[in-house]
Amino acid sequence: MKDAASTTTANGFSILVVGLVCTGLLLAGPATAGEDRWLTTRRGIGLAFLGGSAVLVRQGFDFRNEADQLYQRYKEATTPEEIERMYQRTNNQDTKSQLCWALAAACAISGIRLILTTGPESPPQPRIASRNRPHGPGRLELSSHLLQDGFGLSLRRRFP
Repeated sequence: MKDAASTTTANGFSILVVGLVCTGLLLAGPATAGEDRWLTTRRGIGLAFLGGSAVLVRQGFDFRNEADQLYQRYKEATTPEEIERMYQRTNNQDTKSQLCWALAAACAISGIRLILTTGPESPPQPRIASRNRPHGPGRLELSSHLLQDGFGLSLRRRFP
């Protein structure tokens, strides 16, 4: 079991990481065209992933230390019930540590990718074939087109 000092330290570290991430996201602000800032929202999210990865690595080491302590108690156990219980707890803590490390690796890879890559390039804006009705007075024309952040529809009516 964790002692109170390590729990308090872990909670303090987690609060510090969350605070730094929130501050970074507030400083990043919305991206505007032509502005060339290093700390963008994309990179801020990448930093959040890296911070989460660091927390998960630390938690994985905590679980591993607990598993080592439980393993020592398992080796010292004398009754079959206690042996089985210590084995299950040791195995559980070891599995938790491995899962934390796997998640930390995934978060780290995602964070590094977000930090090092740029945002999506502005794709060329091809026109989607529109289903236009014949042009003429009183006819409706429906057309669609791709925009940078979505798609657009327009409905027009020609008047004489």
